[in-house]
Amino acid sequence: MSTINRKLTTAVLLASALGMTACGVENSIQDELNQLEKTLTQVKKTITGVNETVNGLKVNGITYDASTATITVDGVPMNLTDIKQGMRVVINGLVRNDGTGLAYSVTYNDELQGTVIANDVTSNKQLNIMGQTVYVTPLTVFESQVAGYSALADLVAGNQVEVSGFSSGNGEIWSTRIELKGASYTIGDEQELKGVISNLTATNFKLGNLTVNYENAVLEDFFQGVLTEGVYVEVKTSEAISETGVLIATEIEREDEGSKSISYSSTDEEIEVQGAVTSITGTNEISLNGSKVLLTATTQYEGGSFAQLKSGVLIEVEGYMDANGQF
Repeated sequence: MSTINRKLTTAVLLASALGMTACGVENSIQDELNQLEKTLTQVKKTITGVNETVNGLKVNGITYDASTATITVDGVPMNLTDIKQGMRVVINGLVRNDGTGLAYSVTYNDELQGTVIANDVTSNKQLNIMGQTVYVTPLTVFESQVAGYSALADLVAGNQVEVSGFSSGNGEIWSTRIELKGASYTIGDEQELKGVISNLTATNFKLGNLTVNYENAVLEDFFQGVLTEGVYVEVKTSEAISETGVLIATEIEREDEGSKSISYSSTDEEIEVQGAVTSITGTNEISLNGSKVLLTATTQYEGGSFAQLKSGVLIEVEGYMDANGQF
């Protein structure tokens, strides 16, 4: 029996034993039971979304207590103060009826870190960063570590940035945070990005519109050390992009077992994902952040309808993983 059910049962039995039948007393007890249920009812969840606050952790309108949570930033143990506004995070924890949450773990991984190639923010609200089309959205937060840059429109080719957001995996990122790290590339700066391998040859492949040369790269988590078309990877280098626009990879790691997937910790929990629609297949399937989401006849739509879904629309989806691992 759950904690809340035990407490509710105890309260009811106590009331019965004392012979509390007066209307006023019954109402008082019921009010207390209602308040107890509201306070204690909680749901286990994995939430993927954007931190909405400058101090603390607030995702999809829920404020989380993360004082005892394990915080990981790009694979490194960190503190809650390292989770900035606009970062897309994954939270494992509990969500309560009263609109608060308890985080067990908070994980942040950037989508890319590297060089601005072109800035078209003023006309089309997008940038070319490392050969990826990075869209500016209503959620995008800009922060600069370099004096003289106060807005995204100030960014120029050669600037070094970190981008958080929702990625299709195929060269499009709907940004939620763009942080200017440096005015220009410095020898030894690490550059990294994620994406699906396309146009694979014996020496090169593409991530979005970026050509990656992998001749001398260390390959991690690949069967027999062989790259495969369509596999989702993270590419790292400590070299600048060449004058011909080629990135010389030093390390390539297979990500998420080779395909973009929705984060969850167990099948007995609710899953909540915020992101961008990246494709629509018929009427029973969409892709959210490059991952498949199944729709059914009982799927409910709030604030719109299925007909309004299209590539680039930012939405929030709630559901669960079935026995086949499908969301």
